[in-house]
Amino acid sequence: MKLLKKKTKGFTILELIITLSLVVIVLGVVYTFFFSNSKTLTTTELNSDLQFEAEKIQDELLVVGTESKGISQVLYLGGLNITDESYNAISDMQAQEGKIEVNEIRFVDDNGYYELDYEGTNLTIRKLDNSGNELTEDGYPEVLSKNVTNLYIRPIDYRMNNLGKFINAPGIEISIILKKNKGYSEVSLPVSTIVKFRNK
Repeated sequence: MKLLKKKTKGFTILELIITLSLVVIVLGVVYTFFFSNSKTLTTTELNSDLQFEAEKIQDELLVVGTESKGISQVLYLGGLNITDESYNAISDMQAQEGKIEVNEIRFVDDNGYYELDYEGTNLTIRKLDNSGNELTEDGYPEVLSKNVTNLYIRPIDYRMNNLGKFINAPGIEISIILKKNKGYSEVSLPVSTIVKFRNK
C-alpha cells in the first residue's frame, strides 16, 4: 500500500517578492498623499494665523496714526537714533529708495507717546506718559506678533523732500515681514501700512 505524500501549500520566493513590492508601492502612494495633504493643511493654518496677526498690526497702527502728531524717535538697528538726521545723510535709505530697517519707532500724541518696539521676533506696542514711563492700561503693552523677521519704515515725503527728517515727516510707510513655520511648512507674509499723522 503506497502512502500518498501531501503537498504543503506555501508561497514561492517569487510570489513573496511580488507581494512585498506591491505593498511598498501602495504604502508609498498612501504616505505621499497623506504627507502632501498634511503639508497643505499646515500651510493653510499658518497663512491664516499670519493674516490674523497682520490685520491686528494694521488696525493698531491706524489707531496710532490717527492719534499721533508725528514721530519723536526712530532707533536704527543697534540703537542709533536717526530721528533728526536728514534722509540723504543715511546711506542705507539711499540704497533702498528711502526704506530703512529699525528697532523702535516712538510716536508723540497729546498725552504722551506710543512706542512700536521690535526685539528678537516680537513686535510690541507700548503706551508711555509724557515723562517716558510705560503705562499699563487699556491693554498696553501688547505683543502684536511673535513672528516678525524685519521691521522697515519709509517716510512718505522721501521722494519729494530728500533733505527731510523723520521728526518732520507727515507720515510713514511701515513694512513688516511675518514668518512662521511648523513641521516641514514655512509661510512668509509681508505687511505694509501707511500711517499718516492726522493731528500733525
